[in-house]
Amino acid sequence: MSDHDKNAVRDMRQAFDVSGAAQSAEVLVPSRRVKVFKSGNSLAVRMPKGLSLEAGMELELNIAASGALELRKIEPPKAKLDISGFWGKCPWLEPLPREMREFEERPSTIAAREKAEKQG
Repeated sequence: MSDHDKNAVRDMRQAFDVSGAAQSAEVLVPSRRVKVFKSGNSLAVRMPKGLSLEAGMELELNIAASGALELRKIEPPKAKLDISGFWGKCPWLEPLPREMREFEERPSTIAAREKAEKQG
């Protein structure tokens, strides 16, 4: 990296938005000067504790044409209910016989069938 590139990076103003919303005039955490450091084969920045971030949390990084950096929280996927553990919990429970599994038709289904019979 040339000296010019180092200065350009040093002089860039970087905005962090971890609220997931567009930047507003309200500042959630006062600006702080942070230092980039090497962590393994990557570069890292320590984030202030006041941002309510957790270890392992995933963030989305956007880089604007101006060079500004924007971080957004990624909403975790909704947990799905694993029903595989329910099998065998009620060994006395038997499936319903076929004649008990039949339901009466809905009025809307009956009306649609009768309308189709009249037209056909």
